Amino acid sequence: MTVAIGSGESKIYQDRGDGYAYERGEFRRTTVRTEEDATRLRITLVHEGAYRARDFSALQMVGLNAPPREVRIDGRSVERTTFDAQTGRLRVELPATAREIILLR
Repeated sequence: MTVAIGSGESKIYQDRGDGYAYERGEFRRTTVRTEEDATRLRITLVHEGAYRARDFSALQMVGLNAPPREVRIDGRSVERTTFDAQTGRLRVELPATAREIILLR
C-alpha cells in the first residue's frame, strides 16, 4: 500500500471478484486516514466487512524530505525501515494486525 504524506482519507475495497458474496457482507473495506502536523504523521487503518482479504504486507510513504526520527506501529518502535532519499520514499513492513503507524519527525 502506498500513502502520500499529508492529511486525508481513502478507502480500499476488496472482495473475491467472482460473484455476489459481497451482498452477504463478504467484502473488506479498509479506511486509511492520515493526519499530519509539524512533529508527526499518523496513519490509521480501520477494516470492516467479513471477507478475509490478504493483509497489507508493507506500507510505502511518499513525499518525505528526510527519514523519520522514529517509526511506531501500534505503539511499538520499529527498526526495520528503508528510506530512499532520492525518491523521498519510506518502506515499512507491516504485521497483519497493524492498525496505527506513526512517523515521528
